[in-house]
Amino acid sequence: MTGPAKLEVVTIARQFGAGGSDLALALGETLGWPVLDREIIHTAAERLHADEARAASVDEYVTGALQKLAKGFALSVPEYAIEPAYELDPDDVARVTHQVVLTAAKSAPLVVVGHGVQCLLASQPNVLHVRVVAPVEKRVACIATRLKMDTATATSEVHRRDAQRARYLRHHFGADNNDPTLYDVQFNTAHLSVAEVASAIAQIVRGRTG
Repeated sequence: MTGPAKLEVVTIARQFGAGGSDLALALGETLGWPVLDREIIHTAAERLHADEARAASVDEYVTGALQKLAKGFALSVPEYAIEPAYELDPDDVARVTHQVVLTAAKSAPLVVVGHGVQCLLASQPNVLHVRVVAPVEKRVACIATRLKMDTATATSEVHRRDAQRARYLRHHFGADNNDPTLYDVQFNTAHLSVAEVASAIAQIVRGRTG
């Protein structure tokens, strides 16, 4: 009987401000693997022939009902110009980012962050699915420092981005991002450093010889 498949891809799902991108970089350095994070939207924007900043503004985003209504109205009444931020359909951006991830995953090893990767690659046996979380107050402090926001603004942003990512997973995959069965392991970065988490994941990966 053959054992479990060798691990060649690590996906990182993350709460906003929990350190997912920092972890991906540290893990990539520890394992000597390439990391696919912000490069996803860069490549997607190129494929869409779109401005990267504009594509990033709707990345991992789901258009609300009122925004869809407003866009439809603007399209039907030309004198009501659409704001530039809505010229790119978030669903189109998501479709292309998913293609970018699926293509990249064929060239393992790889560490990949966000974009529903825990669902996109759920059926692949060579993948370890990781989630990083932290208490809201810790994430708010991190975002306030990183983005130079006051506490109230950072708190609002953390809640907004958490809700946005939850909607994204429901919309594209019909999944609940708090479902523990989507992940093989979860780490709380309030109590573990990025280096400690990267070391623990690397140990799991190296222990799986295939």
